[in-house]
This record gives sequence, C-alpha cells and structure tokens, in this order.
Amino acid sequence: MSKAILFVVLFIAGLLNQVSAADAEQPTWGELNELFGLDIKSPVVTAFRNKYKLSISTKPQTLNPEDRSFSINYSQDKIESLHLRIAPHGFGEPNWASFAGELPYGLSKTDKKADIIEKLGKPLEIFGPGVYSDDWDYKEHRISVSFGGKDSHIEKIRFSLRPKKTK
Repeated sequence: MSKAILFVVLFIAGLLNQVSAADAEQPTWGELNELFGLDIKSPVVTAFRNKYKLSISTKPQTLNPEDRSFSINYSQDKIESLHLRIAPHGFGEPNWASFAGELPYGLSKTDKKADIIEKLGKPLEIFGPGVYSDDWDYKEHRISVSFGGKDSHIEKIRFSLRPKKTK
C-alpha cells in the first residue's frame, strides 16, 4: 500500500473516530429520562453533570452543555423538564449544536407536524396562526414540539412529566 493511500485511510479513520467521539459527548434519551424528579445535588445528577461537563445556571435554572444541544431545567432543585435542540439555528446562538441522540417514541428529527400526529395522536391544543408549537400528552410525558414554520421540521422538543390529574 502506498504512503498516500495509507495516509488517506488513516485520515478518514480519524474523521470517523472524531464523529463517534462527538456523539459520545451527548447523553442518550434513556440517560436524560432517568433524571426527571431528581435533586440537582444528588450523586446521580452530580455524576451526570461531571460526565457531560454541564454548567449550572440559576437564571433560568438550567444545566447546559457547552454546545447547548440540550438543556435540563430545574425548579426548587428538582429536575422538571428537558429541552432537545434538533435544528437550533433558527433560534439561539450560531454555535449551538443539534442533539445527536435518538429521539423517544419513534420520533425522528426530520418529522413534520403531520408525522408527529400520526405517531402521537392529535395535539392537546392547537395554537393560532403564526404559532408553530404543539403539545401532546404521551405515556408519562408532556411533549412540546416547536417547528421551524408551517409544514416545517422540528426545531426543538421539550419533555416534562405529565401533570398529575386532580380529583
């Protein structure tokens, strides 16, 4: 094998390794979902924060990675919602990244509103013209999806635990 071909092979292998390393820097949905309701000072959340190098903010009360691909919101020191940024360049900062992990409930990053209705059912509330966000209660979560516009893809998804029904 010539040195040039060997160089190209090693260069491509290095690029592939960088991609998988970048993916490893973001948690899976399963890891995120396990955090609901936990105290931000608990050993589990502390280990998670250290593993993914999350900064903590008090206004708003969030835990964030440097790339802002997701955020974890808390109130009274309890984790209550997760935001996954799917196409963050329509809002936020230019250096924000997209969440690299798989989405739960069969959702896909390329889904449009019609696709999500097919997967999760009719939204709880349909907002007026010019508002491209809908909410669903599905399994144990309240899912709020923001779209890039009418008939557009997902920009971000917010997951929280479903409100408890009162008698």
